Amino acid sequence: MKLALKETSVEKDGGGVSGSERVAPEHVVVFHPGSKYLRLGRASDVSANTILHAIARRRKPDGIEHNDPFHVPYYDDADLDDDEFNDVIDQGRECVSSMTPAGVVDEVDDFEVVKFNRKCRPEKVPYKSTMFSKVPPTKSDVLVGNEILKMKLSALEAFNIHSPWRRGDLNLHSGCGGSLTAVLKDLKDIWLHGLRTALAIRADEVQDYRVVLVIPDIYNRSHIKHLIRLLVEDIGFASCLVLQDHVAATFGCGVAHACVVDVGDQKTSISCVEDGFCHRESRLGDEPLLVGVSVFLPQLFAETSPRNSTGFVVRQASAQDFNDPDDPFDVNFLRESRRKTAAAAVGDDDDEGLDTAGDLNSHLELDSWDPDLHRAIVNCVEKLASEETKMKMYATILLVGDGLANFEGSKAFLRNMVRSVMPEHVLQLMPHAPEIVIPSGSSRSARPTVGSACWKGAAVFSCLDSSQDLWISRGMKPRTWREKLPFVW
Repeated sequence: MKLALKETSVEKDGGGVSGSERVAPEHVVVFHPGSKYLRLGRASDVSANTILHAIARRRKPDGIEHNDPFHVPYYDDADLDDDEFNDVIDQGRECVSSMTPAGVVDEVDDFEVVKFNRKCRPEKVPYKSTMFSKVPPTKSDVLVGNEILKMKLSALEAFNIHSPWRRGDLNLHSGCGGSLTAVLKDLKDIWLHGLRTALAIRADEVQDYRVVLVIPDIYNRSHIKHLIRLLVEDIGFASCLVLQDHVAATFGCGVAHACVVDVGDQKTSISCVEDGFCHRESRLGDEPLLVGVSVFLPQLFAETSPRNSTGFVVRQASAQDFNDPDDPFDVNFLRESRRKTAAAAVGDDDDEGLDTAGDLNSHLELDSWDPDLHRAIVNCVEKLASEETKMKMYATILLVGDGLANFEGSKAFLRNMVRSVMPEHVLQLMPHAPEIVIPSGSSRSARPTVGSACWKGAAVFSCLDSSQDLWISRGMKPRTWREKLPFVW
């Protein structure tokens, strides 16, 4: 006990933990915010705690109604009569039939279905779920996380439900609760609730802990600044370490290099990672999905938010990225530096026609991509300059996220689809490629699951000797963060 306290001692002078001081894993909290779930836990934990990443606030009389459609609430079939229940079943069948290619499923008589179901043995659940074991009092003004799922629909009608994280970014919108201040307040309340209920860490004890924040591979600089300040200054952690989710996934699965494919609840992202570094020219992300099979049915993208011609959302660089008063090396400075360098290289002071802004913004903006997942994977790999690196990425494709990997047969199907569009010379050199790697752990084992691979990797990364100088302490200015972040800032 004395050794742990010594390792995690907090320096009073400077307002934070020394960057080079080793910290005990039980005093490191890892946050992996997702569009649907928040995964959190200590770095010493075997698995992460998962809570619904949402908050419900009681609506004031005559207040504006707002509900983010992101979850399946508690469903009470007693509210429906037989006819209404059968209509719901028929609607579900029609929905599945519309997503199934013609000729794949034949019409089956209801008698045959009943006969088949009688022969099937029920699946034994290893443990009893406590999701609906307790219903919180309806007089509460705020419901956080899984408390929302325990409420009946009739009780939720008096609340506004907010999901502060959508498609890998802050859920900013013009409606009720969509401002930056409101979204950050929702995140603070959800994360503090998770610390208190899942990890038994009170608000006054947070200062004795460090925090690791897992961010998307394609990120918004200004939003990450607000999140770091939220964790260190508002919530009160001693220091913060930021890590990209795809890099964390490789650490969690124990692979040195891979083409990481992350299919989540609302978006898919792809990038090539090598030795803890993400090749930004290979990154593709922020394309929302309706269901897991949408990655193989591109027509379903028509039901989502505004896109470019390929069906993918384009994330533009914001004005704050170009002109950041806290960062002397903002995009404007780098653009002008590269413009002068390029002009000097051609021996001409006239820099007209030199377009370096596009190069600097390439990591914040999507190219034109084919919406098929297997083609997008090949396009990401082919963006790499080195043939040797391409071969490494084709050798290992790491599939994480709960949106696709949990479907039976997805591994073999994705492998065959990728092979169908791989270049011929690659198939000749690597006849057994690609190898699809899917984390196969369970919630009770040390091996990560498809959903917790990024969280597990971040926990491992925080304990490495090489990461001890990457902590951002309270009081550090954003201009110094560039030296602390393990990726291009």
